[in-house]
Amino acid sequence: MGTSNQIEGKFGQAKNAYGLNCIPARRKDTSGSWIHEIFLVMNLIALLPKLPDLLGSFCAILPRP
Repeated sequence: MGTSNQIEGKFGQAKNAYGLNCIPARRKDTSGSWIHEIFLVMNLIALLPKLPDLLGSFCAILPRP
């Protein structure tokens, strides 16, 4: 039950913040690409704060936001 609430919450976030509810594509394959890209961006944004830990000392030379 708690897992499905988290998943539904992410879909709501994708609709409100990332425009998942207003995809301008008309073809099925193009719409699928838009949906994949939206979730890719959401995952990249979630991983961005963890990037220095994942890459180790390489990120030590990069400026932090």
